[in-house]
Amino acid sequence: MSMEKGTTPEAGVVESLASLQIDWQLSSEQLGKLLHVSVQELNEGLASVRANPSEPLPRALRQAPALITVHRKIRLHYPESQDQVRWLTRPNSTFEGNTPWDLACDSPEHLAWMGYVLAATPGPSESTEPPSDSNA
Repeated sequence: MSMEKGTTPEAGVVESLASLQIDWQLSSEQLGKLLHVSVQELNEGLASVRANPSEPLPRALRQAPALITVHRKIRLHYPESQDQVRWLTRPNSTFEGNTPWDLACDSPEHLAWMGYVLAATPGPSESTEPPSDSNA
């Protein structure tokens, strides 16, 4: 995440989540689902980071680094937002036929696993695709 001078990593999380929300056209409810928190917890967590950017991430945003990693890795393979969303919402053999979206929303552990799989996937200079898309 790019940070301006004086910006803390925690504040960078807020910026990265906003970018992800725009790229994937997510409602607050959908972003909360990916982070495994309610909309109220999400809003309180974001407000907490904005008010106290030097404090550790609140509980509501503990899954944010994993989600941001997933977003960055998908964006490396699919620079266009609509292609990212298409990949997220199609069944994928790497994820046992589940859509990456459903997998990420299923549990924090599945979100972390998806991030791990994507992080282990070669970048676009080494490969042209992230983990296989069975409907491609």
